[in-house]
Amino acid sequence: MDRGGGLTGTCGRACYDTVKTAFITIGLSLLATAGMPGAYGAATGTVARLANNAPARTAVKPEALDSISQEKLPAPARTVDVSSSARLATALNGAQPGDHIVLAAGAYHAFSIAPSGKDGKPIVIRAADTLKAKVNGSVAIQGDDVWVLGVDFANGAGVTLRGARNRISRSRFKSNGTAIHIASRARHAIIDHNEITSAALPSTRNWHGIKIDGNAPECGHRVFRNYLHDCVRDDEKGDDNSALGLYGRGGVPSGVLVEYNLFQNWLGDGETISIKGHGVTIRFNTCVGCREFNNRWGKGNVWNANWIEDSVGLRIHDSDGVLLGNRLGKGCRLRVMAGSVAPPDFVGFVRPPNHPAAWHVLLAGNQGPLIIGYAFPNHTFPAKDIVVEAHQGSVDYGQHYERVTLSPTTARVIPTAFKLNAADVGPMAPTAPRL
Repeated sequence: MDRGGGLTGTCGRACYDTVKTAFITIGLSLLATAGMPGAYGAATGTVARLANNAPARTAVKPEALDSISQEKLPAPARTVDVSSSARLATALNGAQPGDHIVLAAGAYHAFSIAPSGKDGKPIVIRAADTLKAKVNGSVAIQGDDVWVLGVDFANGAGVTLRGARNRISRSRFKSNGTAIHIASRARHAIIDHNEITSAALPSTRNWHGIKIDGNAPECGHRVFRNYLHDCVRDDEKGDDNSALGLYGRGGVPSGVLVEYNLFQNWLGDGETISIKGHGVTIRFNTCVGCREFNNRWGKGNVWNANWIEDSVGLRIHDSDGVLLGNRLGKGCRLRVMAGSVAPPDFVGFVRPPNHPAAWHVLLAGNQGPLIIGYAFPNHTFPAKDIVVEAHQGSVDYGQHYERVTLSPTTARVIPTAFKLNAADVGPMAPTAPRL
């Protein structure tokens, strides 16, 4: 978690000549169509503003992108009804691809499952009645193609996923720790239609709503239609209690997609979403009454059409980011950051420095106050080569920036941000999977 300071220091080192293309997936292709920024000059403390009322082009309705919504679950090859922890343990040990293990209403102990399903024939562990089966303890999914649906983990339990194509859906959590943990060797996990609140205290550390750990190359996780809400505000002792935290290692894109989630009143960390990894897409999310969405580090990340209100806003570090159609309401701000290190020299999890400056960033069709070159006290490397198109709102400058291009119009297709409500997400949403 970061607690920002004021605008201090002097401008940093000169612009680098080459961008490391290994990290530039979606970001570079969009920047290439814009052209590189022209010279603008170093900051001298002056504040500039761009008045722009030019409409940006809009995309198709964003619901068309919600491709997994309203799908039916795979038909069971075999249905195994259980009504006790002992019978559940027996069913899990003997589970076969395509099995549906159906939990009657009642309480169950913690469990771990080692058997695997198959792609297209998952082992499905589901409540007979959504949220009527309660698990009082942590769950570990070791095998591949194991799904858990409709289970109530609200008594402090959490789930860890370690296999391929695991899924947690239509479940409810109030965890004494991290609610859903996607471990480093997991691949292509789906986390959807869950409700997650936190039992974290102000001094708690490492109690995430959803934690994606050590994202490997093209791990391809998808997180959508979840309702993450009501985590108490942290104090000076609390840290790393983000609603969603992605902690990447290695230098290749992860392919993680975070979309259509509602974050509300999650105050347990300064970073409501904390992205520390490459090749991540965050789009069509809603943030209300929270702290900040933060691209703490990560190259080629895409932030599109997120709706943010009554929160701190959206903060961008590192290189080759793309931000299209984000809407920031009253009191929010979009900050393109100076940094404590240049992106080519940053390898991740270096403390200090751990804030790469924003370089080669494209912003088009965003709405709300924009600050380019915002600096914390130890930030001396400038935000650099920033392209801003069709921005709706003020554009101000911090202490450290170089080469900014402003255009009142854009030829790009801009996705439309929209506000999600509690009825649109979580276990009972109309888009939730069903038999």
